[in-house]
Amino acid sequence: MYNLGDLSFQLQPKFLSKHHVNLLAKRIRDYCLSENKRYFEIIIHGGEPLLMPIGDFEYFLEEFNTILRPEIIPVFSVQTNGLLLNESWFRLFERNDMSLSISIDGPETINDLHRIDHRGRSTYDRTLSGIRSAMEFFGSRRDIGVLAVMTPKSDPIVLYRFFKDVKVRNLDFLFPHHNYDNLPKREHADSYSDWWIGLFTEWYFDEDYDKPNIRFLTQLIVTVLGCNVGFDMLGNHTSNYLIIETDGSIETVDGLKSCGDGFTKEGIHIQTHQLKEAIQAPLIRLYHESHVNLPDVCQRCPINEICGGGFLAHRYGQEKGFNNPTVYCRDLVKIIAHVQNVVIGGLSKSTRRAAMLEAIDVREVLADIGRD
Repeated sequence: MYNLGDLSFQLQPKFLSKHHVNLLAKRIRDYCLSENKRYFEIIIHGGEPLLMPIGDFEYFLEEFNTILRPEIIPVFSVQTNGLLLNESWFRLFERNDMSLSISIDGPETINDLHRIDHRGRSTYDRTLSGIRSAMEFFGSRRDIGVLAVMTPKSDPIVLYRFFKDVKVRNLDFLFPHHNYDNLPKREHADSYSDWWIGLFTEWYFDEDYDKPNIRFLTQLIVTVLGCNVGFDMLGNHTSNYLIIETDGSIETVDGLKSCGDGFTKEGIHIQTHQLKEAIQAPLIRLYHESHVNLPDVCQRCPINEICGGGFLAHRYGQEKGFNNPTVYCRDLVKIIAHVQNVVIGGLSKSTRRAAMLEAIDVREVLADIGRD
């Protein structure tokens, strides 16, 4: 997102101040008490969060624990590129029961398409070393997650086997951030859906008990079976995340920075707004309700409860704003149909009837929404 036109980060401090950390913890406490929330998820993301001095990072965690507990339990997780990981960080994470996820896109040739350092050097060996060090330290006590951005330039089978060999247990692939002003590049119309279908086939029919969980595919299976839990990319639930920037600004999900410079700035700040007020800001609310309030074309789609219109940022274009289907619409239809057909194909006819599950016909869906 820092390479897609939004330069607002250049005007912000590198880290959240201690004053804003304290104030944010109080805002979270006020929100949780007013909404009768017992748990609150805090994801420490970036940029690169481990650039923060470890003492300041520990202060951050202690401040939340002091202000929120015992009435509210903070649930911490951190997303890092893994370059700075060491035993001191691991011990801090363990003391705070913090989940750890590391960003790597695959083998060196794939990872280094986008994940190079400021000197233009490969980050692959250092990131892989961080993953292995974390796995060695935590052992069976904690699974280390991996976050990757997929690219159709990679071979999904090679990629899957790479992550299996690394012994990744929780794997999450994201679609690249594209929209109608910056369309995804394709070798052919089905580049993205073919990639996902290839990955699904290799993973789904892998009978190895220790194979990784792939979040998008697991959520998709659950959703096509009617158990709608939903997240950014799928389902018809609300997406209840806020971003706190390093200057204390409260913003919508950071992926929407891909829509333009300063796009997520709504003048909301922890100094002046409670979290309940921030949730009502137009763009924040639009994101939270993005799987409920769908574009016109999505409203006539027979599988809109499964895809939920996709990720909001991928619907954007200057001409129609967000009143577009996702740029990955055709891909999602084909992926959803394939996964659903394979999954229900393994069920008995009586089970399918009882669950009212019918196979999705790709051609019919695409014709209904004019995307064939």
